[in-house]
Amino acid sequence: DISQQARDVICDVILSWARLDSLISQLALLAFGLALDGGTILLGAMDTRAKLDRLTKLYKHHGMEDAANSIRALRAWHGRYVELRNAIAHHTCAGTLVSKPNVLVFAPVKASQGRLEVMEIEVIELAQLREAAHFAADAGDKLLDVTDLLAERAAMRPVQPPLFQPPDGNST
Repeated sequence: DISQQARDVICDVILSWARLDSLISQLALLAFGLALDGGTILLGAMDTRAKLDRLTKLYKHHGMEDAANSIRALRAWHGRYVELRNAIAHHTCAGTLVSKPNVLVFAPVKASQGRLEVMEIEVIELAQLREAAHFAADAGDKLLDVTDLLAERAAMRPVQPPLFQPPDGNST
């Protein structure tokens, strides 16, 4: 069992990070001039860290050093907390430490190197999770206008390519 307080913090982390990841994707769509539908197909399931790296390269390419530095800073903050987010999103919460009820235990279902029949665990303090949720909520708030800009932009349809036929001339 975990406390309602711990459940609330976990929920805050998951929801604030989902929002942040979505807004970073939307920023990538805007910055690269991609339409919402085509852009999301192109980006697919690209990792958020990769999107931030690509954004940094794009801004740097255009001589926008302040923007590139800002994205680098976001990437650094993101890197500071992403493993906490991943632990609670992808690992089983086994409860709290009996001696420290503000410390959650997560089981990543990972063998402990060189030890038979022993699984690793991760311990995370509630305060760390609160920090991760606060970071994601704050960064998301700063990116919120991205959604409005995407909504304002006219939908872009893909250009019709020339008609290509198979090399053997059959159309099937």
